[in-house]
Formats: sequence, C-alpha cells, structure tokens
Amino acid sequence: MNDLLDLSMIIGSGRFHIYPRWFFLGDIISTVEEDCSHMFPDPEVRFRVELPEELEKLKMRSDPVRIRQVLVNLVDNASKYTIRGYVDLIVMRDGDRLILEVRDTGIGIAPENIERVFEPFFQESSGTDRKSTGTGIGLTLSREIIKRLDGSIEVRSVQGEGTVFHVNLPLESSELDMVENLFSESHGGG
Repeated sequence: MNDLLDLSMIIGSGRFHIYPRWFFLGDIISTVEEDCSHMFPDPEVRFRVELPEELEKLKMRSDPVRIRQVLVNLVDNASKYTIRGYVDLIVMRDGDRLILEVRDTGIGIAPENIERVFEPFFQESSGTDRKSTGTGIGLTLSREIIKRLDGSIEVRSVQGEGTVFHVNLPLESSELDMVENLFSESHGGG
C-alpha cells in the first residue's frame, strides 16, 4: 500500500520526499537482509548477501529509507519469480559510486519485455512458474526513487536462467544537497 501511495505522489504531484543523511552502508544492508529473510521459506531458494567487509563501515550520503525500500522491492520481485536456486544481493564500490545488484536464478524476462518491467502494473507472465502475485508497481517505484537519488537502474535477463537488476548510486550526491536545502527552506529550516 505504501508503494502505491508513493507512486501516486510521484506521478500525480511530482512531489516525493527524499531525506538525505550520512549513514553506514552495512546498517542498511543488514536491515534489508533481515527484512527479506521471511521471503524465502522454501529451502529450494537461498537468499544470500555479499557485502565485502571493507564496505560495511562505508559512509554514504543519501536517503537510507528509500534505498532500503528499493532493495526490498527488488528482492521481493526476485523471490516471486525464482522457484529454485538463489537470490543474491551483491554490494560493490566503483570509485565514488555504489553498485547494488540483485541477481536471481528465476524464470527470466522475455527480451521484448525487458523495458516493460518498469511500466506500472506490468507483470511478466509465464504460467505456473510464478509463486505469487503483486501489484506490479514495485519496479516502477524503484526506478523513480533511484532517479531521484541521482542514480540509475538497469536490468539484464535471460529467459529460463535468471535476471540481474543493477543499481548505480553516488556515495554523495550534490543533487540531494539541493533537494535537502529546498526541503529545509520550505519548512523554515536552514
């Protein structure tokens, strides 16, 4: 329900709050791991998190709540389309950029639907391989959030083999400084 409200704010008014602050990357990743562990009750599918030790105490400036929201959406989506194998959350650094990947061994996406997965209410269909349904807005919302965090999201997939969602974010964004300043000024801050 919260995703639907967020998406309606983005599409309707264009107003969507980002609250940037400094935080440790490891804190967000461990929260996502905890939040997502219940999505994998079937021992046929393993959820794994790969966070190099040197990145656990990496400080970044962004909106940790929105990053968590995106990662939970991506892992949830992967869990619905993976009936055996794994869903991995992989954390990497590339200079002043953070790379987050959610990889799965699920049913994959048909080539003609690769870009459509980001359309509101679109869901890849493949008969009985899919475990459950959703609203079809998680990926749309995730892309909009990542854009507002001055990042990008891409998808690669091979039908029958799996999918990779690749998120690229700045460790500190000057665009977020402007968002924060505008928000502070509009609320009497400073």
